[in-house]
Amino acid sequence: MKFDLVVTENCSACKRAEELLIDYFIDKKSISFNVSLQRNFEKNIAIVPALLVEGKLFAYGDIDLLKLDAKIQGALN
Repeated sequence: MKFDLVVTENCSACKRAEELLIDYFIDKKSISFNVSLQRNFEKNIAIVPALLVEGKLFAYGDIDLLKLDAKIQGALN
């Protein structure tokens, strides 16, 4: 599965989301996780942080790990 986190510089919520997801994905070998700056991202994202799963918006702002885990488990089954 491919995950993209879109962030901006000097954004505390972005940094928090990035750190949370790095820790969350550390042992998940089937996950591709990329962090991109908003200005360099190929899609127009108005609110950051934004997490996209397989190219589709999953969440803005703080990430709900229980919801994310359910999404991953549903895709793997």
